[in-house]
Amino acid sequence: MNYASITIRQSVPSDSRAIERVAELDSGRAPSGRSLVALEGGEIRAVLPNDGSRVLADPFHHTAELVELLQVAAVAPKPRRVRIARRFGFGLRRPVPTSC
Repeated sequence: MNYASITIRQSVPSDSRAIERVAELDSGRAPSGRSLVALEGGEIRAVLPNDGSRVLADPFHHTAELVELLQVAAVAPKPRRVRIARRFGFGLRRPVPTSC
């Protein structure tokens, strides 16, 4: 497994065919709705559905560690979104100094 090429992210609509492929390979059912997906080398290898159904993984690749990463990511605290522009005053209108 090449750890440098692993990505964990939320699925997007364009992932549906790849998720269906993994489900077929794992003799499972593709989840409806969003899922966390684990990609290795740009290919979806494991899927953790947000609806609580079972994890799906490509049986032709080593995926045990990917499944563990998905499970950790699912319970990890989500980062808060911070509005950096407002926090640091960007985008706020300030009076423009005029010459006297």
